[in-house]
Amino acid sequence: MTMVIAEAAREQWLRNWLDGVLRLFTNEQSPARSDPAADYVEAVGFGYAPVPLSGAGWLIGPGEASFAEQHFTFTGALGPVYGYYVTDVESGALKWVERFAAGPVNVPETGGQITITPRFALEEIR
Repeated sequence: MTMVIAEAAREQWLRNWLDGVLRLFTNEQSPARSDPAADYVEAVGFGYAPVPLSGAGWLIGPGEASFAEQHFTFTGALGPVYGYYVTDVESGALKWVERFAAGPVNVPETGGQITITPRFALEEIR
């Protein structure tokens, strides 16, 4: 039998799951479903800080959940950044990961900025 999530609880359930921490990774890891968060080398230094993504901050619409643009500003040569990943707030477990489609973004000696608009495609939850 298929599990049914009560209509009144769907959005809250989704917001609870989307609650996480946005992080950047600097190794050439190719994402796989079985990856633990430890497979990703988190950026460090030069002004980097992970960003909390509160469940309440997500805009949930038909087919998609999205969060406002998040800006990472750097003060020096962080080097190549290959993508971002989101971890659970409490356990640190990996929730999802995405490599940048255009390849790594290189942060030079002069610093720079990486902007990410977190989006999550949704299928109908029944």
